[in-house]
Amino acid sequence: MADVVGAAAAARGEASAPRDPGWAVLLSTLLAFVLLPGTPLLQVIAPIPQAMLLLVPIIAVCAIVGWADGGPSWLALLWVGLAVAAERSAPQAAGFESIARGWSLLVAAIFGILLLTGDRAARFLPRALAAVALALVISAGFVIGLRGAPRTLRQTIGIEIVNRPNLMLDTWRETSAMPEYRRMLESMTPDSSGEAAVQQIDHELATTPVDWAQRFFVALLALESLAALTLGWGLYHRISRTRIGPPLAQLRDFRFNDELVWGVILGIVLVLLPRFTTGLAGWSGLGANLIVFFGTLYALRGLGVFAWFVRSARFGAVTLVAIALVVGVLAMVGALAPALGLIGLGDTWENWRAKPRPSV
Repeated sequence: MADVVGAAAAARGEASAPRDPGWAVLLSTLLAFVLLPGTPLLQVIAPIPQAMLLLVPIIAVCAIVGWADGGPSWLALLWVGLAVAAERSAPQAAGFESIARGWSLLVAAIFGILLLTGDRAARFLPRALAAVALALVISAGFVIGLRGAPRTLRQTIGIEIVNRPNLMLDTWRETSAMPEYRRMLESMTPDSSGEAAVQQIDHELATTPVDWAQRFFVALLALESLAALTLGWGLYHRISRTRIGPPLAQLRDFRFNDELVWGVILGIVLVLLPRFTTGLAGWSGLGANLIVFFGTLYALRGLGVFAWFVRSARFGAVTLVAIALVVGVLAMVGALAPALGLIGLGDTWENWRAKPRPSV
């Protein structure tokens, strides 16, 4: 999801013209994008588990824009056909599947319009963020404008999430039923049978992922769509010689407009305000989604700063091992993402990568 920062790269004495990610990076990212929604936790909280439903229309739109810029027509026709096949391969029920298809087409269409009407030299990330934001605004306006649509939408999404397979819960139930595991629980808990601990863990695994998926659905949908746009952009520029915009830079150069910090600030205000004003309790959910979305962007920015620092300082092997251990501990206690987010937020004011190279 890296953006283009040619000026910063030039200031560090690196190549000022970033190249597209190699096939190894793109294919491994594609594999992760397709397979991760099927993992035990993400199979519940991923907004659209059918990753290709999002990705293929985006590549098709990029191919159409490339065709308009003089690229091969056969490539555009091929990807449009694949997009139609991907849309038809999804279940045709009038429930969540139709919502997923409509969203994927809306995001791709808006992104294509922005590409066709905008400057080809414009950076990718602002246009991708604008496409996701416009799709959310249009969808919200459509839902609000229809009588009873908000409640129906919430019920449809809730039913979909509750009915999704939960491999993590199934695995736990199989494990907890084993006699040797029961004996271990008996020795570790005050309850001689360990039944209370089993029921508590069972309840948490059954309810927590569902609660996360429902509460942060909008933010997760926006992030998944942004990831699909980024991957589609990179794949298109690998399969076509017709450029429709600048290439993606490496992660260590990832940054965005500093004004986006107001998204985090607004999210925090909306979460805290209901504690002091009883009439605004419904806005806390919007605030939480803003914090998740923009917090993830700033965590990625922090990761970029960290990658730049590690690469620029040229640490020795012992120092790198120590850094890896610290990162591992932070990840184990759940503090890695917040720490990276704080680094990313600090980069808004300090601009760490514009400073002289660190010396060790």
